[in-house]
Amino acid sequence: MNKDFIRHLSGGLPPDALADAVFAGHILVIDGLRPVADLVEAARRILRDVFEGLPPTTAFEPLGMEAYRERMKRARSRFRKSETVGALYRSALIEAGVSPETTFADKFSLRAAPPFQAAYAPGFGALPPHRDSWGAGLDCQINWWLPIYDLTAGRTMAIFPRYWERAVENDSDGWQWQRALKEPDYPTLPTAQEPVEWSDAVCLVVPPGSLVAFSASHLHASVPNATDEARISSETRTVDLGHLQQGRGAPNVDRASIQPNFAWFHHMETGQTLIDVSEL
Repeated sequence: MNKDFIRHLSGGLPPDALADAVFAGHILVIDGLRPVADLVEAARRILRDVFEGLPPTTAFEPLGMEAYRERMKRARSRFRKSETVGALYRSALIEAGVSPETTFADKFSLRAAPPFQAAYAPGFGALPPHRDSWGAGLDCQINWWLPIYDLTAGRTMAIFPRYWERAVENDSDGWQWQRALKEPDYPTLPTAQEPVEWSDAVCLVVPPGSLVAFSASHLHASVPNATDEARISSETRTVDLGHLQQGRGAPNVDRASIQPNFAWFHHMETGQTLIDVSEL
């Protein structure tokens, strides 16, 4: 698999076509969704307010990194709790192709990756190579990602298509989300435990207003940021109950058997958790 597996779309897909494409390993770049453009602007309003007029991508310079981290923490909280953000995200996902009647979504997150911040903390810093399916325990999970400000190849996310069907040594065996929340020294997420090849990584450089969809089974990571600006982006994850019950999803080539984290996902209309209705 290579860059040919990136598909650019001017609008969403029907739900079945969306699932078929993602579960086959395609990386979808979806343009032309008005709610995504509005979502970007809503995020920028929150950031402008929190940083009191300082440019959010470079405010770490006058503030210092710790103060910058604290401001971003406030912005992340406001973004996550915003009813406007939630409504726009749901509209964007529906226009992209998810079925609101059967779709459960994770929280809507804002993330910053400043320069030279190798250590990861929730929502802040660089993520090492990983598959989201290692932690979620779900092969039918779809990842959604969008930039809030302009990207460069040195300030973005990378996906490693060559590992779509190639096993990677990892520490997913026995990983528990509850321990990650409570124990400071416990891994925040399962990650690759062997070096990965960056030579043909797909570094996503898409404009604000584009929405990217890809399988949780894709190996991906933050590009180590050596630029002079922070990468600020947003993300969520979705699971369709029908796909879960039917056993549809991407291939599992290397994940250990773990208890799926159904509690992360809430119904887009009723707010019920997936654990309440999965019966699995």
